[in-house]
Amino acid sequence: MAKARVVFGSRLVGPARRREIESKSTNIAGILVPPQPQEPDNCCMSGCVNCVWDLYRDDVEEWAAKSREARMKEVQARGSEGSGSMDDDGGGSETNWAQHEGRDLFADVPIGIREFMRTEKLLKERHIKEGTVRD
Repeated sequence: MAKARVVFGSRLVGPARRREIESKSTNIAGILVPPQPQEPDNCCMSGCVNCVWDLYRDDVEEWAAKSREARMKEVQARGSEGSGSMDDDGGGSETNWAQHEGRDLFADVPIGIREFMRTEKLLKERHIKEGTVRD
Protein backbone atom coordinates (compact mmCIF):
# COMPACT_ATOMS: atom_id res chain seq x y z
CA MET A 1 0.00 0.00 0.00
CA ALA A 2 2.84 2.41 0.76
CA LYS A 3 4.28 1.88 -2.72
CA ALA A 4 0.85 2.50 -4.27
CA ARG A 5 0.63 5.83 -2.42
CA VAL A 6 3.99 6.87 -3.83
CA VAL A 7 2.98 5.92 -7.38
CA PHE A 8 -0.69 6.89 -7.36
CA GLY A 9 -0.68 9.53 -4.65
CA SER A 10 -2.24 9.72 -1.24
CA ARG A 11 -4.94 12.12 -2.48
CA LEU A 12 -7.05 9.13 -3.48
CA VAL A 13 -7.68 8.32 0.18
CA GLY A 14 -10.95 10.31 0.13
CA PRO A 15 -12.45 11.34 3.47
CA ALA A 16 -9.08 11.08 5.21
CA ARG A 17 -7.60 13.50 2.67
CA ARG A 18 -10.55 15.87 3.20
CA ARG A 19 -9.97 15.83 6.99
CA GLU A 20 -6.26 16.50 6.45
CA ILE A 21 -7.02 19.51 4.26
CA GLU A 22 -9.57 20.85 6.75
CA SER A 23 -7.08 20.52 9.61
CA LYS A 24 -4.55 22.63 7.65
CA SER A 25 -7.15 25.19 6.52
CA THR A 26 -7.26 28.74 7.83
CA ASN A 27 -10.43 30.46 9.00
CA ILE A 28 -10.54 33.87 7.34
CA ALA A 29 -13.59 36.04 7.88
CA GLY A 30 -15.59 32.94 8.76
CA ILE A 31 -14.52 31.09 5.59
CA LEU A 32 -12.40 27.95 5.89
CA VAL A 33 -9.68 28.48 3.25
CA PRO A 34 -7.61 25.37 2.41
CA PRO A 35 -3.86 25.69 1.94
CA GLN A 36 -2.70 26.43 -1.59
CA PRO A 37 -2.28 23.04 -3.30
CA GLN A 38 1.12 21.89 -4.50
CA GLU A 39 1.60 20.46 -7.98
CA PRO A 40 1.60 16.66 -7.98
CA ASP A 41 4.87 14.92 -8.68
CA ASN A 42 3.49 11.41 -8.90
CA CYS A 43 1.60 11.24 -12.20
CA CYS A 44 2.19 7.91 -13.92
CA MET A 45 1.09 9.30 -17.34
CA SER A 46 -1.11 6.27 -18.04
CA GLY A 47 -4.49 8.02 -18.23
CA CYS A 48 -5.90 7.08 -14.83
CA VAL A 49 -9.61 7.79 -14.32
CA ASN A 50 -8.79 9.85 -11.22
CA CYS A 51 -5.53 11.39 -12.39
CA VAL A 52 -3.60 13.36 -9.78
CA TRP A 53 -3.74 16.35 -12.18
CA ASP A 54 -7.55 16.24 -12.16
CA LEU A 55 -7.50 16.22 -8.37
CA TYR A 56 -4.95 19.04 -8.36
CA ARG A 57 -7.17 21.12 -10.66
CA ASP A 58 -10.16 20.54 -8.38
CA ASP A 59 -8.09 21.47 -5.31
CA VAL A 60 -6.74 24.66 -6.94
CA GLU A 61 -10.20 25.72 -8.08
CA GLU A 62 -11.59 25.11 -4.58
CA TRP A 63 -8.70 27.04 -3.01
CA ALA A 64 -9.19 29.95 -5.42
CA ALA A 65 -12.95 30.07 -4.82
CA LYS A 66 -12.58 29.97 -1.03
CA SER A 67 -9.80 32.58 -1.15
CA ARG A 68 -11.96 34.85 -3.30
CA GLU A 69 -14.95 34.37 -0.98
CA ALA A 70 -12.83 35.15 2.11
CA ARG A 71 -11.32 38.21 0.40
CA MET A 72 -14.79 39.53 -0.43
CA LYS A 73 -15.96 39.02 3.15
CA GLU A 74 -12.84 40.81 4.43
CA VAL A 75 -13.50 43.73 2.10
CA GLN A 76 -17.14 43.89 3.24
CA ALA A 77 -16.13 43.77 6.90
CA ARG A 78 -13.42 46.37 6.38
CA GLY A 79 -15.89 48.63 4.56
CA SER A 80 -18.42 48.41 7.38
CA GLU A 81 -15.76 49.07 10.01
CA GLY A 82 -14.14 51.90 8.09
CA SER A 83 -10.67 50.39 8.47
CA GLY A 84 -8.05 51.66 6.03
CA SER A 85 -6.14 48.42 5.66
CA MET A 86 -6.20 44.78 6.63
CA ASP A 87 -2.89 45.53 8.36
CA ASP A 88 -4.63 47.89 10.80
CA ASP A 89 -5.95 44.98 12.84
CA GLY A 90 -3.01 42.62 12.25
CA GLY A 91 -5.02 40.67 9.66
CA GLY A 92 -2.19 40.36 7.18
CA SER A 93 -1.07 42.16 4.08
CA GLU A 94 -3.42 43.04 1.26
CA THR A 95 -0.65 42.09 -1.16
CA ASN A 96 -1.13 38.45 -0.13
CA TRP A 97 -4.74 38.58 -1.33
CA ALA A 98 -3.90 39.99 -4.76
CA GLN A 99 -1.09 37.52 -5.42
CA HIS A 100 -3.13 35.43 -7.86
CA GLU A 101 -5.82 37.96 -8.79
CA GLY A 102 -6.40 38.10 -12.54
CA ARG A 103 -3.69 35.53 -13.24
CA ASP A 104 -4.10 32.08 -14.72
CA LEU A 105 -3.90 29.73 -11.73
CA PHE A 106 -2.26 27.09 -13.91
CA ALA A 107 0.25 29.32 -15.73
CA ASP A 108 3.21 27.42 -14.27
CA VAL A 109 1.84 24.02 -15.34
CA PRO A 110 3.17 22.70 -18.68
CA ILE A 111 0.79 23.40 -21.58
CA GLY A 112 0.20 19.71 -22.31
CA ILE A 113 -0.94 19.08 -18.73
CA ARG A 114 -3.08 22.26 -18.75
CA GLU A 115 -4.87 21.10 -21.90
CA PHE A 116 -5.30 17.62 -20.41
CA MET A 117 -6.87 19.14 -17.27
CA ARG A 118 -9.12 21.41 -19.36
CA THR A 119 -10.30 18.53 -21.53
CA GLU A 120 -10.94 16.26 -18.55
CA LYS A 121 -12.95 19.00 -16.85
CA LEU A 122 -15.08 19.51 -19.97
CA LEU A 123 -15.69 15.76 -20.22
CA LYS A 124 -16.62 15.56 -16.54
CA GLU A 125 -19.07 18.45 -16.92
CA ARG A 126 -20.60 16.79 -20.00
CA HIS A 127 -21.03 13.49 -18.14
CA ILE A 128 -22.65 15.30 -15.23
CA LYS A 129 -25.02 17.09 -17.59
CA GLU A 130 -25.90 13.82 -19.36
CA GLY A 131 -26.24 11.95 -16.07
CA THR A 132 -23.62 9.38 -17.05
CA VAL A 133 -21.19 10.00 -14.19
CA ARG A 134 -20.09 6.97 -12.17
CA ASP A 135 -18.87 7.32 -8.60
